[in-house]
Amino acid sequence: MESLPDWLPSPYSDALREVIKRLKPMLDRIVCIGITGSAARRDDFIPGLSDVDLMVVARDEETLSKVREVVRGVNEKYRHVTPSGREGIISLWADVMSRFLKWFGRGCEYYNVMRDFVIIYGEDVRRLLRRPTRTELIASVAVVLREVERLMSRAGEARDVRVLPTPDVARGVFALLRFYLCLKGIHTASRIEMVREVEARSLLPRAHVETLKEALRVLLEGRKESQPELNVRLYELSQLLTREMRASVEAARTVLEDVLTALRSLPVSEVVRMIEEALRVLGKSSEHSR
Repeated sequence: MESLPDWLPSPYSDALREVIKRLKPMLDRIVCIGITGSAARRDDFIPGLSDVDLMVVARDEETLSKVREVVRGVNEKYRHVTPSGREGIISLWADVMSRFLKWFGRGCEYYNVMRDFVIIYGEDVRRLLRRPTRTELIASVAVVLREVERLMSRAGEARDVRVLPTPDVARGVFALLRFYLCLKGIHTASRIEMVREVEARSLLPRAHVETLKEALRVLLEGRKESQPELNVRLYELSQLLTREMRASVEAARTVLEDVLTALRSLPVSEVVRMIEEALRVLGKSSEHSR
């Protein structure tokens, strides 16, 4: 059994230790226990706002059910310190191995899992993951976009966002920014690194960079009040990110449709030639694409 990350303060560390203690009798039926998300990143965990993403891979359905029961019990015990907007101090991501690999580390999440994962017990299941293709990355972004657009439609006009807690709005924008950067080949879930990359590469207008910096300060300083003007600017930034990501997804869909049409009507060798020519025009060699 590995030790817990030393940057997790009480009561988070206390809750995790209690979960591990309760799971000990069934460790022989558990493949892996690990921590992902902000709790796996020393500089990104924010007490009072963050929760702990606990990942457990069980060997059978009975053990999986017991794991869920254990975490529910611990969350109930620590209900009084549950971070704002969270269902519990610990968010459980658990499954049996046969289903686990179908969703763990898929799409853009692959890079975050490979980088930000603290093993507490068992096997390093990351070795079983496959690096996603560009198409799979875009597909994962498309899924996120559908959910974001659903939430934005519920929020309505920007004026409705003014009354929301600014930390909640900021977290949502940083989550969206993570997938925006993924499409650009920048893979990080650290909010500090995201802001640094956006500024260093001039990916967004200066006004939006300053908005991100201000939102980051709100999170790092643990402020919980609503800041209407900042909320509006964050909402506008989320719209910009969504538009650009949607354009990338639509462009990829068009390319895939063209390739599919070609595959149905042309010899494979001709399709390969067309793709290689397209890559050459785009400035990528066919060797790099393999």
